[in-house]
Amino acid sequence: MSKSPFDELARAAQQSQQSLFSEHQSLEMRVGDHERARRRALRDSGVLGVLHPHAAAWIERDGFPRETHAMRLVRDFYHQHSEGERLANILVLMGLMGVGKTFAVAWLLARPRRSKKDLPLGDERIYRSADELRFAYQRRGNDEFKRICAAGIAVIDELGTEGGSPEDRQNAMREFITLRTGNQHLLSVLVSNVGRPRLCGRYDARTVEKINERARWRVAGGPNLRKPLEGAP
Repeated sequence: MSKSPFDELARAAQQSQQSLFSEHQSLEMRVGDHERARRRALRDSGVLGVLHPHAAAWIERDGFPRETHAMRLVRDFYHQHSEGERLANILVLMGLMGVGKTFAVAWLLARPRRSKKDLPLGDERIYRSADELRFAYQRRGNDEFKRICAAGIAVIDELGTEGGSPEDRQNAMREFITLRTGNQHLLSVLVSNVGRPRLCGRYDARTVEKINERARWRVAGGPNLRKPLEGAP
């Protein structure tokens, strides 16, 4: 069967498809796709509620308004895990308010997806406070707690200051850690403004032991950065 003129035109169009856009335009489209993906990750994780809009704009563009100790700690944790140090998949990030912990974990939440081979379970990114984790545990019927525990990256903030009874907060944290340490591909960051002795004193020995098996304990230092970021894109 002979090919119709339409077939010939379609074939010619396919062959010339790569020339429709210049190299610069193609690069701009790829950059735009990555930026939209980071924006979507921040939005869906829940971190935008506590992140300064200027900080969110920097992360969407994958930029850094300034280098901070907290950022170096989170970046090292992410890259070391990506390069094969799977057992250390929990970061306990401590430090005073205003040293850049929230910006650093938001950067982590916006990291690109890994392949299914590297991250076989859910690749959802979730940011919750320790109180929200406790509430989700108490309302396990709505599946929110399961979502948090199955996320590819889960950040639990304000650890050590959550309310509720000691039993409630201990049960929530124990269950979270137990489920998270069951898969070494999952990344967890526990963020706190209090020190290690106080944190360990709020949870039972079994929970602390499970954290210690997989965790890097780090203290972020530096000046207080809690002022509007200048020069944001």
